[in-house]
Amino acid sequence: MDGLSALFIIIIISLFSGLLIGGIIIIMIPRPPTIVYMPVNKPSPKSKLSFFPLMIIVTIIFMMFMLLSSVF
Repeated sequence: MDGLSALFIIIIISLFSGLLIGGIIIIMIPRPPTIVYMPVNKPSPKSKLSFFPLMIIVTIIFMMFMLLSSVF
C-alpha cells in the first residue's frame, strides 16, 4: 500500500513538472519564420497543433526519467 501511494505521488509530481518543463521549453524555442509571413488576424493552426504533442512527449520522457530514478 505504501509503495503504491508513493508511486502515485511520484507520477503526479512528474506529470506536473513535466508539463511545466514542457511549457518552458516551448516558450524558449524560437517560432518558425513561416508565421511571420502569415496574416496577423489568422493564427497558424500548425503551431497550435504541434504544441500539445510536444507537451505530451516531454511529459512522458520526464515521467519515465522520474520513475527510473526512483527505482534505481
